[in-house]
Amino acid sequence: MTKHIYIDEYGTFLGKTSARLTISQSGQLKKEVALSRVKSINILKGGISLSSDLIEACSLRGIKIFFLDVRNIAHITLSSTASHAVANTRKAQFLTIESEYSREIARTLILGKLKNQRATLQYFYKYQKNSSNSSNKLESAIVSIKEVIDSLKNLELKNRPDWLNIIMGKEGGVANIYFNAISSDLLNEVDFKNRIGRGADDIVNSALNYGYAILTSFVWQSVINAGLEPFAGVLHTNRPGKPSLVLDIIEEYRAWVVDRNIIKIKVHLKDRKFLDTQIKKKIIEEINNTMTKKYLYNGKNLSLQSIMQRQVYKLTGAFMQQNHYKSYIFKW
Repeated sequence: MTKHIYIDEYGTFLGKTSARLTISQSGQLKKEVALSRVKSINILKGGISLSSDLIEACSLRGIKIFFLDVRNIAHITLSSTASHAVANTRKAQFLTIESEYSREIARTLILGKLKNQRATLQYFYKYQKNSSNSSNKLESAIVSIKEVIDSLKNLELKNRPDWLNIIMGKEGGVANIYFNAISSDLLNEVDFKNRIGRGADDIVNSALNYGYAILTSFVWQSVINAGLEPFAGVLHTNRPGKPSLVLDIIEEYRAWVVDRNIIKIKVHLKDRKFLDTQIKKKIIEEINNTMTKKYLYNGKNLSLQSIMQRQVYKLTGAFMQQNHYKSYIFKW
């Protein structure tokens, strides 16, 4: 099984011995992993060193190395210059972003996000509806999100210069419904009042942000493999240093891959004030388990990581206007 390696301890040194990745702390070897099993290396903190031998070995093997900043966004990516030809793919991507068709892709991505937020609530509701902890909050949120989904499906976007504001307004409205239900019914035992991104200091938001950082590396890997430009998207603003397309694609997977797993490990978050190494390892473990789990996809059982890659290839086809993009919706 291939592995995504996450390093977040200050002073860690990553090197290479023969065909193995070595992880050391204070001169002591802590772990070895065969490079043949490594899919990516993700640096989540400063003060971590890598040898040039390891960087070269990763380049030759197609192993991506990501450095994430304080916003949990990969701001440096090390990969081989011997990538496959991407000129036509990226040209089509740029032309589509400037076309009317980009509105339909944007709508589809947000519909995918809303449907998967709803599926996540349904996942927990099926366990709670017959228990003593049951309340109407989850059920009400599930109904309300469905109404917004139906509204967005039927929304006319042509000749609307404010189309993106309309779409994101509906997404923001659902986010309030979704996280209010989670706060009330699913995370009521821990300190979680509302969703906060950058700068969060409570345990739940910190855990969510950490999980989104891990998800970012999976999506970024898929985008690079497909030959797409990570910094040119249809939803998020294109500006220097912001991987807009990566952030666009993440929207489909946030709820099921990250939110659901953070809720499942809430017992580990109770009475904690900050993320320690133990909690971080638990988050990594749960997300990796989700990404390697088999899900039904076009009649086949595939790992979610494989599904994500296929979805990005389908998005590439949509940019080249060869097919209509359809989000992957999780079954609860």
